[in-house]
Amino acid sequence: KDFLINRDGEYYSARLDSIDEIDNIIHLNLNLTSHNNYNAEVDKKYDIFLWALFLPNFNKEIWINKDNQKIIKCKFSNSFISLSAVLN
Repeated sequence: KDFLINRDGEYYSARLDSIDEIDNIIHLNLNLTSHNNYNAEVDKKYDIFLWALFLPNFNKEIWINKDNQKIIKCKFSNSFISLSAVLN
C-alpha cells in the first residue's frame, strides 16, 4: 500500500516492497515518487541518510531486524555508485 513521506516540507508517495525474509531479517525495497499535490514550510535539516534516501533514480534497500525492529542495513545504488550503511 502507498503512503506519504515528508522530507523538509516536500511530500513523496512511497511504497515498500518486500524482497525476502531470512532469519528474522526483512529486506525491503523503497520506491519514492515526488508528490506535487502537497507542500509545507519546514526548517530544512540534512543528514547523509536522508540525502541518499531521496536521490532520484537510485535503488533504495532497507534491512530490518524483526526481533528488535531496528534498521540494521541500508543500501542506495545506481549504475555508477553504491552507498551502504550497516548498524554495528
